[in-house]
Amino acid sequence: MGYKNICLECRTSYSKGNDYQNQVESNCPQCGKKMILVNHKFKPPKKSDTKNWEMVKLLVENGFKFQAVYEQIEKGLFLKVNSPKNLNDAKEFIKKIQSLKSLNISHTSVSILFVNAKDCNN
Repeated sequence: MGYKNICLECRTSYSKGNDYQNQVESNCPQCGKKMILVNHKFKPPKKSDTKNWEMVKLLVENGFKFQAVYEQIEKGLFLKVNSPKNLNDAKEFIKKIQSLKSLNISHTSVSILFVNAKDCNN
């Protein structure tokens, strides 16, 4: 468990611990390419699961690093947006995330969600 560095080339991930402030991206020990730091919620597919790694690559290349994303339903009420399960869902997910980002509605943690929801009620 913990934040992970992933290599999209080798389809591998390495746990980096839970303290985000001390996380850095590093090079892959297998191929030497730059790895990508993703959220601790990321569950890597099996190395042989090329379809799911293709989906991971698409998501990461479009700025999604497996953080929690919430959509504001109404003032003070947020609903978690489910992560995609396949490549077609990922394409739709990216469109939705981009529209939420343009409205500045996406959040990266539950604590931010509750702080913002509390602030909306005051």
